[in-house]
Amino acid sequence: FVSFDGGSSWAASNSGILNLNVRGIAIDPVTPGRVYAATRSGLYRSTDGGATWAGANNNLNDPVLNCVTIDPTTPETLYVGTVNDSVYRSTNGGNSWQRRNNGMNADTITGVACVPNSQRVYAVSPGDVDDGRNPGVYVSDNRGDNWTLFVTNLAPQATQSVLVDSAGVVLVGTLGGGVYRR
Repeated sequence: FVSFDGGSSWAASNSGILNLNVRGIAIDPVTPGRVYAATRSGLYRSTDGGATWAGANNNLNDPVLNCVTIDPTTPETLYVGTVNDSVYRSTNGGNSWQRRNNGMNADTITGVACVPNSQRVYAVSPGDVDDGRNPGVYVSDNRGDNWTLFVTNLAPQATQSVLVDSAGVVLVGTLGGGVYRR
């Protein structure tokens, strides 16, 4: 949906989106007309502020997405968290994707956040207790090439979202456990 009057009224803006289960939206900080939508059928890109959409899924093996994040330092770099195949990164605005999960023990990623003016990226996984995967926060200091487990003591709370500010303060949202700050 889109609003042109500060939220007083809303209109559907789905032209080209095949699956209306949208899990995340990101707006390019340099080119505001460029918008990305993470859906249960892949990533969609708009170059006209969300009026029309086209798929941006080349090499994206798991199109069932939970989130999309734009690196604020290099907006052509995007990250998506998937339901079954961890994290993917694009360095060309979503034209192609590479799986980036070296060091992760997680299939499902529900949130990704980039530290401004840094190569540091955080990703959260809700875990899967039945599969031996605990909820946690992963960190990469090289834009997702390698990951290490950063926080594990949030169990039994399933981590759902992550944000980081310019000072490096990390906020993690959980399912039923509120917000954690580090």
